[in-house]
Amino acid sequence: MTAGSDRPFRPSDYSQGTSREWLVANGLGSYASSTANCSNSRAYHGLLVAATDPPAGRRLLLSSLDEELGEYRLSNHQYPGAIYPQGFTHLREFATDPFPRFCYQMGQTTLEKNVSMARNENSTIISYRIRKYSGRLCIVPLIH
Repeated sequence: MTAGSDRPFRPSDYSQGTSREWLVANGLGSYASSTANCSNSRAYHGLLVAATDPPAGRRLLLSSLDEELGEYRLSNHQYPGAIYPQGFTHLREFATDPFPRFCYQMGQTTLEKNVSMARNENSTIISYRIRKYSGRLCIVPLIH
């Protein structure tokens, strides 16, 4: 993982969030990687990039997740001249110890997302913890 330190990072805007990258690997040559605000700003970013023919052969299987907690959209997609939706506005903290952890704040509601990979398997594990919310979390995978 790369983030610069084990201390939580608190991005103040979109560009600060995309300036930090993280990566977790599974021991087979597969990985998950993105930025601190979960915006895939590089061609090699993805939540499951599987090593099909190591060391060079890799396939992007799961690009990202569009996540909505009620009316709040937590994802980010960069288009020419626009970022939509703007989930980075709810991101309060990003940390990498022991795995990438994203903490979002929406009023009294908090959502914590953790990303890890199963060792020696082409599997990415994404877990959520939601506090002070009784609605629905909608997750839409963007599959390549």
